[in-house]
Amino acid sequence: MWYRIYLTDNERLPIHAELQLNTVSVYLLVRRKDKTALPSSNKPYSMSYRGRGLQSTGVPVEVLPNYTEITLRRPVWDETDYFNQYDLNLELRLEDKQQSLLEGLQKLGLTLVESKRPIEYLILSSK
Repeated sequence: MWYRIYLTDNERLPIHAELQLNTVSVYLLVRRKDKTALPSSNKPYSMSYRGRGLQSTGVPVEVLPNYTEITLRRPVWDETDYFNQYDLNLELRLEDKQQSLLEGLQKLGLTLVESKRPIEYLILSSK
């Protein structure tokens, strides 16, 4: 991913930017081997995030890693190989969001596996 900042000849930003590759702990969202595949959905796209969960119809599975990252505060990579649209619903208990998230993913036939992956960071510093 490239970022560009356009300035006139007289403008200068006192900022240095560089991309840095770091290997960090992540979760991999994967299919559980003992579960059947998620059924595809023909319903229209609809999605609602709320404090107690995610309610969605006709969405790509990639919404799950995004939602899971917010809850777990760690990068989540989608390795499910799901490419259609699905109905994805997760109910969270406020007193134990992490455990209820894991239980909800299991009901969808998915699980999280801890791993390490290289992630590119944009580092900004003053000149």
